[in-house]
Amino acid sequence: MQLRIAAIITAFLATTAVASPVEIDSSCTATSYDQIAATKTCTAITIQGPFTVPANSKIDLTGLITGTTITIKRAQKIPLKHNFEFDPFVSAGKITFAKGTLDESNNLVTIGGSDITIDGSNGSFDGSGPVC
Repeated sequence: MQLRIAAIITAFLATTAVASPVEIDSSCTATSYDQIAATKTCTAITIQGPFTVPANSKIDLTGLITGTTITIKRAQKIPLKHNFEFDPFVSAGKITFAKGTLDESNNLVTIGGSDITIDGSNGSFDGSGPVC
């Protein structure tokens, strides 16, 4: 009887000790730099500006799930308070990089994985021009 109980407990522990797979979300949206790292478990990533990447920081989207789509998107246009026209600076939705000490040997954005699709038709990264 003791042998049978030991076998049952061993079998139970073997089935519960198996590593559970990484939970994959279908879509995630990052609207700030701090939210980008959490999107790596998604297969449809939207990075929506406007926001600024802190000085000396980089956007790291390496190790993505195979077949992931990344969309760079600008925010909705925001009407000015008085004349209902659109402010191009508010609606641009750029993702900018704060000035820091990184030089041309540093990649501000790194993307890695298999079969990755990037759609930048509705947004942009602004690296503030060439490093001087």
